[in-house]
Amino acid sequence: MVALGCWQLTRGAEKTALLHTYAERRVAEPMASNALPGLEDPAFRRVRLHGQFDAAHSLLLDNRQRGGKVGVELLQPFQDQATGLWILVNRGWLPWPDRRTPPQFTTPELAVNLDAWVYVPPGATFQLHADPSSATWPQLVTAIEPARLWTTLDREGFAHELRAEPGAVTYQADW
Repeated sequence: MVALGCWQLTRGAEKTALLHTYAERRVAEPMASNALPGLEDPAFRRVRLHGQFDAAHSLLLDNRQRGGKVGVELLQPFQDQATGLWILVNRGWLPWPDRRTPPQFTTPELAVNLDAWVYVPPGATFQLHADPSSATWPQLVTAIEPARLWTTLDREGFAHELRAEPGAVTYQADW
């Protein structure tokens, strides 16, 4: 019992240090996108991006609520011009007042600059999957799997979602 208590105290100290590291990363200056692929621990790192969205392959992450209203989060592939790497960018939350009509959104046609941070989910949940090659776009999904998306689109892409900071190309981005 004493050993378990000591282990819990040690684990608590490790978690506090980890949370402190993530908080420091969230307020640090954004790093260049070309450093992103080589990072061992990319969680919560801020990144400056310049490139274009792929409007034809949008994902709507279902079952998201804000202020008691139902909606979706809009995720779109983004090709960074500095690296050529594809990155899945979460542009924020959109309300979905009527499930019979998909939420409306616009996508910038020209290259944009934006700051985002790497979101690494705490773990995977059990999901039932449809065949993504037969789905229509935008796809309504209940979980995000960037690696699976890049395989479906036959592209080289970053393994994690980036959440855009509030700006001209985002919707409700109150992470």
